[in-house]
Amino acid sequence: MNDIYEKSILLIGGMAIGKSTISELLGKKLNMNTISIDAEKDKL
Repeated sequence: MNDIYEKSILLIGGMAIGKSTISELLGKKLNMNTISIDAEKDKL
């Protein structure tokens, strides 16, 4: 399996429940990059 998938965390849930907030906190704590699908979608 690709290394990027083995070291990834995926957060799934409804709107406005804090997924982005949790991912930012986890990313800082675990020294990992974060990607927001909403932010990427808005670039289109």
